[in-house]
Amino acid sequence: MEAKKIAEVLGIELQKVEMIINESTIISQLTTPEEARKLYGTCPVSMQSAVIEKWKELAIPQLTTPEDARELYNNCLVSMKPVVIEKWKELAIPQLTTPEEARRLYDTCPVSMQFAVIKAMTNL
Repeated sequence: MEAKKIAEVLGIELQKVEMIINESTIISQLTTPEEARKLYGTCPVSMQSAVIEKWKELAIPQLTTPEDARELYNNCLVSMKPVVIEKWKELAIPQLTTPEEARRLYDTCPVSMQFAVIKAMTNL
């Protein structure tokens, strides 16, 4: 559907529709998490949630170890931390084989991840 028709159907200004279409195009052209993070720092508020989604799409699949996830968690924006924690748990919890390993993870993970570590300890 063309921008003019979208504006008519939604009853909003054509300029707003064109701006959103342009923002969408910019986001779809991002190819690295770094590009997404850079754009997030300069984009209008209206784009931020879409940029975060693109960042997730680009960054999370690159995480292959708990250490990767920890490093990204320590360096990402606050709004991006919850998805990194989920990936960190996914990578770290299955690797726990001893109480000592669980203790080390518990001591170094964010508070929001500690419950998952304690739960995993009940299976060790």
